[in-house]
Amino acid sequence: MIKMGDKRFAFVKNSINAAQNNPNILPASFDLKEFTDDHQLTLQLSELLIQLQQLEEQVNDTALSLGSDVIATDLGNPIGEKERTLEKSNDRAAAVQIPDNLI
Repeated sequence: MIKMGDKRFAFVKNSINAAQNNPNILPASFDLKEFTDDHQLTLQLSELLIQLQQLEEQVNDTALSLGSDVIATDLGNPIGEKERTLEKSNDRAAAVQIPDNLI
């Protein structure tokens, strides 16, 4: 599968312009309208992909920030203090199991 990068977008756009300005250079069986429609859809999908990537980045940033807030809050309570002490001693095997009724 050939990937459509910025240079290929420009190449395709130039091909469409050339075909529109010189309709006789392509075989009669070539459907220029379908080719142009496909190019337009590709552009729209590329814009949508950029927006989705930005949204994904914002969601990841929000999740990271929220997780940081949760950890900071947890480390500020007595149970969190105990966990911090255990982490400092690198004694992960001695991690305290907190009963459900205390959470």
